[in-house]
Amino acid sequence: MCPIIDCLTSAVKARKPGRPKRTASREQFLDVAVTLFARKGVAATTLADIAREVGVTSAMVHYHFANRDQLLDAVASERILPFLNVMWGLITPDSLKDPAKVLRDTAECIFDHCQRLPWLAPLWLADTASPNGELGQRVMQILPVDKIQQLTEGIKAAQAAGKLDPRLQAEMIFMSMVGVVLLPFATLDNCCKVHPNTDFSPEALRHHVMCSVDNLLCPRK
Repeated sequence: MCPIIDCLTSAVKARKPGRPKRTASREQFLDVAVTLFARKGVAATTLADIAREVGVTSAMVHYHFANRDQLLDAVASERILPFLNVMWGLITPDSLKDPAKVLRDTAECIFDHCQRLPWLAPLWLADTASPNGELGQRVMQILPVDKIQQLTEGIKAAQAAGKLDPRLQAEMIFMSMVGVVLLPFATLDNCCKVHPNTDFSPEALRHHVMCSVDNLLCPRK
């Protein structure tokens, strides 16, 4: 064997499995953070856990984030906020002429994000939606309260016009609709285990979610 190749082969064999990589990007840390937050919970996930999952030392995490709070701030602003901005962007003075359509479009938007971001639904339900959650507290500070109030007023007008079920509390409709979309994603693994022969394909799930949203919104005779 060529001496150079023999030397390289020996070096590869000497490298222990799972040996930490030398560097990692900020984006890698954020991606791993949201994945672990969804899997283990925000409170139970340490910076050391994130470093271990990436394959680096804890010092590398601190190179990008001075402390845990700074990491959480980055997750809120760089992972959660972009999703929220897309969702809230659907609420405009023009779109509020048809609040039912706004809610359905929002449901579609959430569904599409949950498909692309597997961590979104479990993390949202476990922490982000809670005012006591570490990410939830940060999200509460950036909520566009004015848009939520505008949507609520539009919902009330639609209820009065018979376009939305008047028995529902207008202030709860939006969050109820969000839960209708997120919960199936957050519990999908358990549903697959309990019902192994059921079709849980993206198409079947989308049909279920949107029918559920329609049942929530449609006025009852």
